[in-house]
Amino acid sequence: MRNATIMVIRLRGTATETIKNIVLAGIGKLIIVDDEDVSAEDLGAGFFFRDEDVGKKVILLIELFR
Repeated sequence: MRNATIMVIRLRGTATETIKNIVLAGIGKLIIVDDEDVSAEDLGAGFFFRDEDVGKKVILLIELFR
């Protein structure tokens, strides 16, 4: 698992839980591709986003977790 590379396209509810689990398992490299803006629907679907993030680019917010 530590040598694996996983790519996630579009960070939505199921993806955020999946990412959490693979990171905790010790993934080697994680690539996230998402050019969407955070919407109000995204707030209840995952733990990455807050109210003030609505309208901002998903990938820019995810960069803060590096």
